[in-house]
Amino acid sequence: MQVEHVGEVRSKSLRAASRTLGEFLDRDPRAAELLRNEGPLPDRSGYLQVFLSACASEGLVELRLERRRRIAEIAARDLASGLSLEEVGAALADVADACLAAALQELGASQSLAIIGMGKLGGRELNYSSDIDLMFVADGDIEAATAGAESILRALGEFSPQGQAYRIDVDLR
Repeated sequence: MQVEHVGEVRSKSLRAASRTLGEFLDRDPRAAELLRNEGPLPDRSGYLQVFLSACASEGLVELRLERRRRIAEIAARDLASGLSLEEVGAALADVADACLAAALQELGASQSLAIIGMGKLGGRELNYSSDIDLMFVADGDIEAATAGAESILRALGEFSPQGQAYRIDVDLR
């Protein structure tokens, strides 16, 4: 009897759970390659380095693709390896946090602009379909900070050929 490699098990599990992510694996060999990684998932700083590198190579297009690859990797591990709910929520939050930080840098947003993750993002309890609740705060040039916040909302919240990175909610109650 042949023993399946961990990447094959993850790929089969992901394909069984999501046609869309299965099709993404077919189109993106780098996503499929991530499923073969046997090391631990990166933490927030590891994801930040990955996303900054993506931005340096191809800008926001590659950032959105790399984010999708990482979500597929987390989902595959969740399905095949039985990650705990806490591990999944924390990993998804780390991806979102690092993606926001990389986008801030890529867009050259004002140095006085900061993003505060609220709700499930702030509590590191994101799930695969969560929106991200954000609060933007700034010190100094409010017009520049507002332009930076609007750029982030467009870059990660609007639809693109690579998909919508996040549904973003800034209308906090």
